[in-house]
Amino acid sequence: MTDILWELWEVPHPPQKKVLGIGYSSKYLTGEDKKHLSYRLWHDMIYLCYGIGKTYDQQRRGKKYTCCNSWLDYQKFLMWFEKNYNKNAIGTMRLTKCVVSKDNGMFNPNNCAIVPTEIYTYFETEDANTDKAVMLADKDKDCITEDVYEILTEEY
Repeated sequence: MTDILWELWEVPHPPQKKVLGIGYSSKYLTGEDKKHLSYRLWHDMIYLCYGIGKTYDQQRRGKKYTCCNSWLDYQKFLMWFEKNYNKNAIGTMRLTKCVVSKDNGMFNPNNCAIVPTEIYTYFETEDANTDKAVMLADKDKDCITEDVYEILTEEY
């Protein structure tokens, strides 16, 4: 009789819950995976778009936000994140959907960027100010991608 090599058997992962019943990962995530910046940004985005309660209403400031269908899957967001995150970034980084337009209400790969908190605040809440945009771009040049730098320093 042949001995069974138990180490060759793969134990199935337990099913994972969706985030707010809508966000999911097409690949099993460990506790370590969920500590990664990309997961925290994705998780916060899902809660901003679909969270219910006073806290989320205050964060939305009366606006309605959504997320594109592909980004409901964390793995697709992660692929975008890996291409668009500047590895030299230091400090607190945020996901902004206002790179193209302040009125934008949808998170998707064509109009989002990962930026330091100060640039995030500029994109999300302030009116266009060329001098401030250039100052922020120069200050955080090592933390942002070339695309974001160009947007901040272009003439209005």
